[in-house]
Amino acid sequence: MRAWLARMMGRGASPPPQEQRGVALDEAGVWRAAFDEARFLSDAPRRLQEAQTQMINHLGKAYQAHERLGRQYAHLLQGVVQAADLCEGLQSEGQAPAGKEALAAVQRALLDLLASHGVLRWECAPGDPLAEGCEVVGIEERDDLPEYVIASMVAPGYRRPDGEALRRPRVTISRAPAPTPDAAPPGSASSPESSTPGAAQESARPSETGEPAET
Repeated sequence: MRAWLARMMGRGASPPPQEQRGVALDEAGVWRAAFDEARFLSDAPRRLQEAQTQMINHLGKAYQAHERLGRQYAHLLQGVVQAADLCEGLQSEGQAPAGKEALAAVQRALLDLLASHGVLRWECAPGDPLAEGCEVVGIEERDDLPEYVIASMVAPGYRRPDGEALRRPRVTISRAPAPTPDAAPPGSASSPESSTPGAAQESARPSETGEPAET
């Protein structure tokens, strides 16, 4: 390389042919490396865009898988809730004591399973104020409760500690009984004689002696 530079600058005699070939090969390698680097730099934006596209595709597939698993998980929890409701309903249908105990044990196991996943039972008692999130399914006339409070719980609800409702409780609210019409006072009823048309005509007819009829 120094010999070639010396020749180019006129500092010495021309190198022998073998050295000239070596210098030419060195120059070709330098130019080839420069072209390769330029090609790599020119392809860098395209490669970066391809990498970004692949990353976006992978993230989209991961999100879809997450959404699918979330829906399946929610369906699974709903199935556990329905099974717990079924056990509770069967206990109130006149089962034998042994059967009630078995159903109660299964229900407790299901409720424990829900609690382990952060889902707690949401109950309402008669007389409680109507809480936000309750589903009103009916109205009951109750004289022992204030108006517009919970009269009874039709089905319990289930929610997470952060307030997210898996199912809202179904309740009925109270209403004062409708007033009954008051009975008429005893003195306000007219006598049977004065209430008939014949009696009124008889009182207005003159008497046979020519005297006016008493009114």
